[in-house]
Amino acid sequence: MAHLRTITALSAAALVAVSLSACGSESDASEPGSQPPATSGGGAAGGAFPATVKTSHGDVTIKSRPTKIVTLDDPSLDVAQSVGAPVVMATPGQLQPGKPEPWLVGKYTGKYDASLMNKDFSPNVEKIAALQPDLILSGAMSIKPEAYKQLSTIAPVVGDLTPNDNWDARVRQLATATGTTAKVPGVLADVKKAYAATGVNLAGKTYQWLRFDGSSSSFSPGNGSWLEGYGMKPGNKQDNSMRARDVFSLENLDQMNADVVYVWNYGGDPKKVEADPRFKTLPSVKKGTFVWSDPPLAFSVNTPGPNALKWAIARTQATLKKAQNS
Repeated sequence: MAHLRTITALSAAALVAVSLSACGSESDASEPGSQPPATSGGGAAGGAFPATVKTSHGDVTIKSRPTKIVTLDDPSLDVAQSVGAPVVMATPGQLQPGKPEPWLVGKYTGKYDASLMNKDFSPNVEKIAALQPDLILSGAMSIKPEAYKQLSTIAPVVGDLTPNDNWDARVRQLATATGTTAKVPGVLADVKKAYAATGVNLAGKTYQWLRFDGSSSSFSPGNGSWLEGYGMKPGNKQDNSMRARDVFSLENLDQMNADVVYVWNYGGDPKKVEADPRFKTLPSVKKGTFVWSDPPLAFSVNTPGPNALKWAIARTQATLKKAQNS
């Protein structure tokens, strides 16, 4: 059996913050069935202002090109850095308090301030206001309705399109909001190149991207659509909408039968799973393509930005090459 990476300890707060919702499919917003363009109203296709973008809080209009942006979550910072938007302050990563996430090391070299977010993950409105930003970027997890109203009195607030955006839709949205749409083709192309550079083609293979919940001894699917960049298809009960929960229990372990399986351990005991006699018979275990996702990987594909996605692609090559050769 292949060596299995055991998850390392996280703080209780970080465990709550991560839900294994990996968003990685690259869809063209102009194609049928994909998410709508980020612009509405006047738009800013060429970086023109005012620009209006769609968000989960409704349409937001940015009157002029922002020059002092504050980001309140890692994916927003990742995208802002990728398109060259002027970030003056950001909240630090969750993996190493006070430090950038691994995929942003050497990418974003600006300032961090952990006090921009309170211990309950709500924004510190007074601290943010003191920075006098002209644009605030964050995800839905960081902005509740009341906080959104308060922050909107400081500057336009651009949250995500949905709680679980496709990464490329988020790039287009934030590029429109920051007047950096000219950078979008290059950013999208770089991620495509990262997939292609692996030489991995898994067309016809299946994947499951799951969370093992220790309290219920059951498995729930996260959004593993980032794996579709290799040509894979969702496996048994792999619902990338994030609406399905507890799709099968440990008693039905044999339903974890995809070619490639990643599992985020959420307060459970991996040894309990591995002790089940059926575990060794799973296709992914036999092929060496079953992985306990550690915190860095889980965080990187939890609503990833371009830098995080490229980092995850590089980090998972060995496992996925095994799948290609099996």
